Amino acid sequence: MLVPNRHEASNEYRYGFQNQEKDNELKGEGNSLNYTFRIHDPRTGRFFATDPLEQSFPWNSPYAFSENRVMDGIELEGRERLVYLYDFSKEKITRTKISLKKAGPLGNGVLVKSNHGGKEAFYYGNDIPNPTIVSFKKAYEGAVMNKNGEHVGYNDSKGFPTIGFGHLIKKGEPYKVGSTITDEEAQSIFVKDSKDIFTKADKYLKDFNLSTNQRYALYDASFNMGPGKMLDYNENGSKFSGENFFLQYMGDGPGVSKRRYGENLLYSENLYIHFDVYSKKNQIIAAKKALEAALNPPEEKKDEPKQ
Repeated sequence: MLVPNRHEASNEYRYGFQNQEKDNELKGEGNSLNYTFRIHDPRTGRFFATDPLEQSFPWNSPYAFSENRVMDGIELEGRERLVYLYDFSKEKITRTKISLKKAGPLGNGVLVKSNHGGKEAFYYGNDIPNPTIVSFKKAYEGAVMNKNGEHVGYNDSKGFPTIGFGHLIKKGEPYKVGSTITDEEAQSIFVKDSKDIFTKADKYLKDFNLSTNQRYALYDASFNMGPGKMLDYNENGSKFSGENFFLQYMGDGPGVSKRRYGENLLYSENLYIHFDVYSKKNQIIAAKKALEAALNPPEEKKDEPKQ
């Protein structure tokens, strides 16, 4: 905080601590700083709204400044906008992260550019509301619904009869392609499917010390590919170990690849992002422009105090 009458800050200079804009009219000189997502009071070292990512960091106070490291910490203002570059070679996978100080040309989401199998691809995604393993799985499973809000049975991308949130219709079940169920029934089926799959996945993962989001990412892969795939999970430092485990299962095209990148970032970065494939010409052009802007940001112009 500013010591009253004992500081050298210029009244004409708009910015204060950590170059954030001052709102002097609210609480007096230097006592209110306007960060991107919330207001900070340097007298208490606290914000007066919760961190946008509070659910991902339950060990931190959602009101604290930079994990209470007031002197040497830098407040990231929730989550900064991100660009990830994935490059696949025969020996390894390289992921490069670029953090932007403000939204890029595409908006506030996350851009992924990959070079997989010699092919360039772009994916763009936004935060999943109310981030949980349930909302993550639902975002990628999707659903086919009619105008009455009922779930309609359909054939998935591989031709398997499906209903609700990714439930494969088994022999003897009262569902079929074209039949309908209520949303409540779809939710009930989804919960049962999830419980069964997670229980099986846990048996294969019992020897690994995983964080909550790492386990959730593996649960999602189990739900999508079958829990038996968890037999291949390892942490031995090979090309597809740990966070790269998901990136070996992208043979079914971009529609599946976007989910694998989502799982990779949930596992490694605690991000709950739903990606879409950028395949149209105008989307690819926009993604390339956004990437160019991220790689070559303009120099920042700072207000200089008047002499």
